[in-house]
Amino acid sequence: MVLPPDVRILIESKMVENHRIEYKEGWNPESILHTVCAFANDYDNLYGGYLIIGIKDDNGRPSPDSSGVPPDKADKMAKDLLNLVNMIEPGYEVSCAYEDYRGTGVFVIWAPGGPDRPYKCPVSFGKNEKAKGFFIRKQSSTVKANPMQEKELFRMSETTPYDDRINYRSSMEDLDRVLISRYLENTNSRSALKYMDGKSTEELAADLRICSKVPEMMKPLNVGLLFFSRKPSDFFSRAYVEVTIYPVSAGNRLISKRFDGPLNDQITDTVSFLKTNVITKYTGKVPGRIEAETAYNYPAEAVREVIVNAVLHKDYSVPEPVTVGVYLDRIEVTSIPGPDRSIPDSDIKNGSMRSRIYRNRRIGDFLERLGLAEVKNTGMITIAGSMSENGSPEAVFMTDEARTYLTVVLPVHKAFLGADKVSGKRTTEQITKEVLAIIDAEGEIGLRDLAEKMGYVSVPSSLKNAVSVLRASGVLEYTEAKPNSPNQKIRKRRTGSARTEP
Repeated sequence: MVLPPDVRILIESKMVENHRIEYKEGWNPESILHTVCAFANDYDNLYGGYLIIGIKDDNGRPSPDSSGVPPDKADKMAKDLLNLVNMIEPGYEVSCAYEDYRGTGVFVIWAPGGPDRPYKCPVSFGKNEKAKGFFIRKQSSTVKANPMQEKELFRMSETTPYDDRINYRSSMEDLDRVLISRYLENTNSRSALKYMDGKSTEELAADLRICSKVPEMMKPLNVGLLFFSRKPSDFFSRAYVEVTIYPVSAGNRLISKRFDGPLNDQITDTVSFLKTNVITKYTGKVPGRIEAETAYNYPAEAVREVIVNAVLHKDYSVPEPVTVGVYLDRIEVTSIPGPDRSIPDSDIKNGSMRSRIYRNRRIGDFLERLGLAEVKNTGMITIAGSMSENGSPEAVFMTDEARTYLTVVLPVHKAFLGADKVSGKRTTEQITKEVLAIIDAEGEIGLRDLAEKMGYVSVPSSLKNAVSVLRASGVLEYTEAKPNSPNQKIRKRRTGSARTEP
């Protein structure tokens, strides 16, 4: 199997939280078996975890005086690991690799959350080797599950999450090898890239656990199609993000944009579009203070986190898109369905939603490895912190009694609701973004029509200056050779066209 992250990024980045990594200086078979079994059971739905052999544990961090693993020990460790994993019931698979970490050899084991939990293994290697138990992770420790926790494990296994089910309407040809290769490169999977060219797409898909295991009828899993097919909406109706920018005045035009493709592209493309066309900065003088006040209408980190959460927690068996509505005073992001019924209304209201029932565990796993998803249950904290740091009002979380949807509302910063903002006295940055957004939608447009769509009664000098700067920098151009032509319009500069004089 493929080891997804590079060991240096695994240890030193924040991509994987510390309690999902266990360091062991030496090879302790019984302890390793119990920890692998615990990661397989994935009691807290954290996508399993990693064991790094050869590094001494120093309060959850790697000790600098670790001895490492000699290269000649790696093959034996791999064979011993296979024998250990075969003791786990039902059948389970791990991935392992010998890696170099800052000059020290380490043996890395990836133990993902298993699809057939609960898993059990021998409690000890002594006289009672036949006695088997269920092991789970509690914070940074591996413990034997108590009777109540065992019942919870069985309850969690009653249904296979939708993202982990086989899609019988698809074929292995629907998985794009280029997208798989891009994913492996983006996650710095050096162990995978070493031999990827020698493997078939089917073998790579099996390594990534995105297809069924039956050789005579290999089919993609839903999570595989959502990340590694060119157009997931071919298999999951309306599985895309739809952004609508509503007009701020009667003269403006509604702008609508759809973002299809793999889920990670939907997130990055949506966020990029909002950064370009919606998010803007305000700098203003504060009475009694020398320094100016700087704020954004919407903090980019909060916007990004809301989009990630909506894509991550959407039910892809329901034919409804994630919708993003941009209004004069707020952004609304809606996904279907809403929070699990086990979450109290009070927790939804204050944005502290925590649930053991995780709708899309595999989707979360891939997004986390790509650096798009936060540590589980910390997204709402990130949103609140980002809004507070920007001086914005608190985000609002709304759902109905049946929990059929979740809408997150990000109110605009108060600085963008002043009389000067409403009357049309925009900053140069705001004007430039609006001009480009309208031209993207129209293709080409006259200056007066452009001004009207932006809500102006006449063409202000600020708009003329913005257009002139965009023309001088080669972004826009005139459609007619004579600047004062009555048919004159402006458009995006075409490749190879000559610039006209101002």
